[in-house]
Amino acid sequence: MTFRGQAGEASLIPVTQPQFGDRRASTKCNWCGLKHRPGESRDGVVAGDEGAAPLPPEIVEGEVVEQRLGAVPEHGARHHDQVRLARRHGRAKVLAAELDNDANVAGLAEHIFGAARDASSSIFVTVSTGIGAGLILHDRIWRGANGIAGEIGHFRPALDGPVCGFGGPGCLEALAAGPAIARDASAAYGQELGTREVFERAARGESRALDVVTRAARIVGVSLASLQKVIDPEVWVLGGGVSQQERLFIEPLRAAAEEAMEGIAPIRIRTAVLGSDAGVVGAAALWHGRAS
Repeated sequence: MTFRGQAGEASLIPVTQPQFGDRRASTKCNWCGLKHRPGESRDGVVAGDEGAAPLPPEIVEGEVVEQRLGAVPEHGARHHDQVRLARRHGRAKVLAAELDNDANVAGLAEHIFGAARDASSSIFVTVSTGIGAGLILHDRIWRGANGIAGEIGHFRPALDGPVCGFGGPGCLEALAAGPAIARDASAAYGQELGTREVFERAARGESRALDVVTRAARIVGVSLASLQKVIDPEVWVLGGGVSQQERLFIEPLRAAAEEAMEGIAPIRIRTAVLGSDAGVVGAAALWHGRAS
């Protein structure tokens, strides 16, 4: 979540409902049916700076809130807690602010200034510890009816399989994000491996590492092709840690996507060019009113 403010200080205060997308004052979780308390309050200076969190904002009772992940002791699942962005009494006021998902603002930056600057519609996809996306349609951020547009890490290309952080089996990020690559390679080698080491082994030509990385890349590629048939953007832009792995990850991803789209329509996949600056650049663009 990116927050920009002109001046002042704000705090993050929990509200009564811990569930995602439900505006009623209730402590019953929509995800698991159990009752549990929201997470503890968090205070932080945010005005005049930006931060990032991979979850969508929501408007509740006329105020912007942030969706936050929290562990629930009763069952260990991860849930969204809602925390209100409130001005602390007696402190300087926030004069103006923009709040948005980090993938959205990175996608906006790549759309205006980066790899998709020649397109009117683009989707920025980040593949790192998780998988997320920012949709820019007709040169504007598209957030969807409930603010969850772009959560493609929870697109399910399989009916079952490894479970994601929200407990969904077969989600894209549970199959192909960095931790999934490390998990599958660790199983193949019979020892604990990190994602970076897996890519290093693949770069040396080790077949087990190559198989794991290529499979993950192809899963992402086929998933993008499936989404191309639904949204049909002009350009896909790939960012995140794997965007640096052109030969090992991007090339098999692109090949799988093009194969899945053969005879239907072209699919254009580019790598991001703004790197780690994309979030800041996109937040500045949002702040200056380049898109809403």
